[in-house]
Amino acid sequence: MMMAYLGLKFAQKCKNEVLICKGNYYLLSVAGTDLHRKNPKLIKKYFNDIIMIALKYKMYNTYMVAIGMTASYDEPYENFDTRIDVCKKGIQLAKNIKNKYKLASLYHNLGMAYSGTRKDAEVFFYYKKSEKIKEEIGNKIEICRICNGIGYEYYMREDYAK
Repeated sequence: MMMAYLGLKFAQKCKNEVLICKGNYYLLSVAGTDLHRKNPKLIKKYFNDIIMIALKYKMYNTYMVAIGMTASYDEPYENFDTRIDVCKKGIQLAKNIKNKYKLASLYHNLGMAYSGTRKDAEVFFYYKKSEKIKEEIGNKIEICRICNGIGYEYYMREDYAK
């Protein structure tokens, strides 16, 4: 993790926005959960930097991945509705650039975001959309992930039969 911090500091010193974006992205992907525990406000800063730079340089996959990585955190967003809106913007972008893999992933993330609200209809609606696309793509690991997510939701609701 120290190398990720050093890489980001170097990018900031060079004032290279693309490297700063990549450094923030790397920190979120490698240390996101750890950062979240230690300093949740850093998640918001890194996320906002990634979003701003990724959109500026049309780094759309990076933008969509950042949204997905932070969908389960509250800190990057002002409120729940903002979190949902940002995720839906990522979904629209994935549709526009015809990236089915990110589309499936973002639907999964949107289901996860709704999971904490106990709005079962939304949770399962987005999980099922994700599952359908993942099955179309044929990525067995991702199919396992979404089935695990769906099973977890039923387990948390003590609906063991499903």
